[in-house]
Amino acid sequence: TRDGGYRTLSWVATPQEGRFYCSARDVTAHRMAVAALAESQAQLRNLFETSFQLQGMCALDGTLMDANQTALAMIKASREHVVGMAFWDTPWFTGTPGMPERIHRQFMRAAAGEVAHDEVELELPGGPRVLDLSLRPFRGGDGHISWVVQEAIDITRRRHAEQALRQTAAVMAASPRSAP
Repeated sequence: TRDGGYRTLSWVATPQEGRFYCSARDVTAHRMAVAALAESQAQLRNLFETSFQLQGMCALDGTLMDANQTALAMIKASREHVVGMAFWDTPWFTGTPGMPERIHRQFMRAAAGEVAHDEVELELPGGPRVLDLSLRPFRGGDGHISWVVQEAIDITRRRHAEQALRQTAAVMAASPRSAP
């Protein structure tokens, strides 16, 4: 350009009677918008994958569309192994009797627009875990529910520490005290 900058043009050339008729369209802004969108998506994907929370997204029929590495590590599975399954039929829940039905009910609440929050004790491939699980509706730009988002925090260590503290308090309360 005259000011020393660069523009990206998209050219179309049409041959006709031994001549070429050409037209160009400035696509600089479009290319910049595409690059900015790609960068934004990469940043969001990085946040999703590096979160300490177990996270995932499901279609409204319950089909798991994505899960982050933290969630996949909990069940020792690859994304390809669980994507496409009904969320409640995944290894997060099938090893615990009655849990698929419980999660299905919670999921339906979220798909209907309600936030479903539950503390669940699960038998997972790596052993028993306690999760603080939330299922919530995700609304698209039009305001309609388009996905259900799952988020969970592993609170197993906290539950074990609370149990140990209660046991210690019970022992202390039951033991005779010596008078000063």
